[in-house]
Amino acid sequence: MKISYIFTLLVVTRLYTIAALPHKRQVAYELPLTSINGDKGYIFPISFGRQIFNVLLDTGSTDLWVSDISCSNCGNKRKYNPKRDGSFRTNHKSFEIRYGKGSVEGYIGSADLSINGALIPQQIFGLATKMDYFQDKLFDGIMGFNFEFPTPLGGQSAFMYMVDNGMIPNPRFGVYLGRESEGTGNAGRLHIGDIDRTRFISPISFNRVDDNEPDWKISLQSIMVNGHTYPTFRQLLCLIDTGASILKIPYSDVDSIANLIPGSAVNKRHKLFVPCDSTPSFIITFGSVSYTIPPRDIIGNRYNDELCHTNIIGRPERRCTIGTPFLKNVYSVFETTPSGNYVGFGFLTPAFSNKTL
Repeated sequence: MKISYIFTLLVVTRLYTIAALPHKRQVAYELPLTSINGDKGYIFPISFGRQIFNVLLDTGSTDLWVSDISCSNCGNKRKYNPKRDGSFRTNHKSFEIRYGKGSVEGYIGSADLSINGALIPQQIFGLATKMDYFQDKLFDGIMGFNFEFPTPLGGQSAFMYMVDNGMIPNPRFGVYLGRESEGTGNAGRLHIGDIDRTRFISPISFNRVDDNEPDWKISLQSIMVNGHTYPTFRQLLCLIDTGASILKIPYSDVDSIANLIPGSAVNKRHKLFVPCDSTPSFIITFGSVSYTIPPRDIIGNRYNDELCHTNIIGRPERRCTIGTPFLKNVYSVFETTPSGNYVGFGFLTPAFSNKTL
């Protein structure tokens, strides 16, 4: 999920079968990932003391925020009450986070955070007192899983705390996303400190994150549409983002895709529309490995009598965002090491792969 912050303050590829790395403790954490809003996002539970919240898994951001008890326009979200948490501290500094869609603002605090029994003491987080766009979304907050340090709110992500303090056996987390349409919306899983080897076919193909980037951006080798590959896709830096329900690519590339799908159109906002009865073939390649995105993950709801929405939209700069339309079709692994950061993908096992294209 693309973000920007406002504060008031005083592709190298490697291919291997995953093996355990040296560690201090053999404790990994498994959490359920539940699809919301027709696979628009995936949530999991966290807690501050006895206060439980369902937060959106977001590899496109770093910080954590939840709705504050004082928020008057936060809809039916569960709201954090600082008075019910003896570990809560605040520095009385304010923040604002602007996402690709929506924004939140409030103040910064810290408290003891629990993630399925893993205790992160004095986790810095935002308490949202006002929000835009997120009011009716089925999550109580957003948890970022980037490796950036310090985070924009001034701390570090819970994942990086667990890595740096030897709480997990391996410096990685694995993600499997289910589907509401297949009745597996509650079958997603987040593994912190390990991976679920029952859900993918080894080996995992890893791609090195660009060393100049503070987030999970890797080089896209190509996108093939209906058998045609355009060189303009090469060397795009793509953010691998579980918090995005779309694929964002440069304007010119959206136009190129439209030219390959008869009857398609692009609107003034650079969003692609295709005939509802079309079955375009999409193949995306990272490193030397290609992955198929089925039409059902590209084509959305009906726009008019002939055209349907798609999950493809243009953006101005030479970068892209790869969200859940792709990530639902692979097992994803995010790894941080002293020598570099990596994002890897594995083909799903038959038990967890898509049965209908």
